[in-house]
Amino acid sequence: AGKVGLPAATGGELLNKGGKKLAKDELVKLVKGATISQVIPRMPEWTSHRTFGNDGSITGRNSRDVGGSVSRGVTGTWSIDHQGRLCIEVKSSGNFRSDSFCSNYYRIGDKVYFSGPDAGDKTAPIFESKIN
Repeated sequence: AGKVGLPAATGGELLNKGGKKLAKDELVKLVKGATISQVIPRMPEWTSHRTFGNDGSITGRNSRDVGGSVSRGVTGTWSIDHQGRLCIEVKSSGNFRSDSFCSNYYRIGDKVYFSGPDAGDKTAPIFESKIN
């Protein structure tokens, strides 16, 4: 894993190196009450910092340091779907439109990674997540 925002590998490569896709119960335990910081794959100059409430709510911000520091508030909801993916629905804020998407999460050692919008494709890039 390099700089936050750069793909670490693909989901398939991570699995081949001994990584594991998180099961639904593992993902719920990881996410509930946590603040997760990770790149926004479609806009890699931005990083999301989201707190996942026990009630399924999301609060947080998106920030970037390119071209001057900018931050936008984020609200929304989260859930885990039947495929064991973390699904997020965010409301529009600033220059971010409302959006919904689902991602697989993986663990290898003490690092956690997520897949972008092509979550079901083992050739899709994965990105490191920072969990607090």
